[in-house]
Amino acid sequence: MPTTVEEGFKKLIENISTADIDQSVVSARQQEIVGICKNNIKIEDTFIAGSYLRNTLIPPVAEADIDIFLVLDNEHFLKHRDQQGGQAELLGELRLALKPKYNQADISKNGQAVTIALDKFKLDLIPTFRRAEGGLFLPSSLNGSWIITDPKVHVLLVERENKEQNGKLLPLIKMVKIWNRYHGSFFFFFHLEAVSLRIFKEVNIDDYPSGFRYFFDSARNHIKEVCPDPAGFGGNVGYYLNTQAKIDKAVSLLEEAFTISNKAENEGLNTFTSVAYHYWPSVFGEYFPTYGDEDL
Repeated sequence: MPTTVEEGFKKLIENISTADIDQSVVSARQQEIVGICKNNIKIEDTFIAGSYLRNTLIPPVAEADIDIFLVLDNEHFLKHRDQQGGQAELLGELRLALKPKYNQADISKNGQAVTIALDKFKLDLIPTFRRAEGGLFLPSSLNGSWIITDPKVHVLLVERENKEQNGKLLPLIKMVKIWNRYHGSFFFFFHLEAVSLRIFKEVNIDDYPSGFRYFFDSARNHIKEVCPDPAGFGGNVGYYLNTQAKIDKAVSLLEEAFTISNKAENEGLNTFTSVAYHYWPSVFGEYFPTYGDEDL
């Protein structure tokens, strides 16, 4: 029965841990997709990365996006590079190539992938091109640009920083993502991960309530700034916050989360644990346990 803040967060971490997704199933789908597309699109290589390999996937599993990166022959890049709306055209070609098997494939929310909804999870198929100077080009149909990044470096960075934080960073990132989903998914998940890496680069996470509160305290200022790609290629992973109205809404959401998490943390520190348990569900929803819940 959780009757302390520590026990409550222990149960929260358990609740937001996704069930293992069978790697063999993902690999089989990966090979199937290459086989379907090869008659229309030249694919040089494929690899899996994203939140699946960074261990930052959150429930429900049916909403989990597993990123499969397709490294295409540069002839496709030359075709679309300077074309107005070329990024959307490229995604459209990939979507069309998948039609024989996956006729419900659609463009992802972030405009960088073609999404396939399977029974147990989703696949985000991301067309990319190798860059001579290192990294990959990714299409961004939302703003008509080519993003330079390296998903494999992202995996290594998160692993390293999580180790520096004695394993506390990954659960905290997942908590932030759960908050975002519970409150309407206004933020792109990868943007929140990148902001988390910046915030906790020089700050130790002592415990989850204070770390969670500190994230929002800092993020309400960070969110107004350019957030470069963590892999070191510049750019701005928060590019979708492209109007003052969107920035204002982002700040408002973060300030509200800070206010609630600050109250919850203080109640816990003042030993009013049951009161703290009243606040935390308004942040995490059903994933945070009820005070004295016998399921712990």
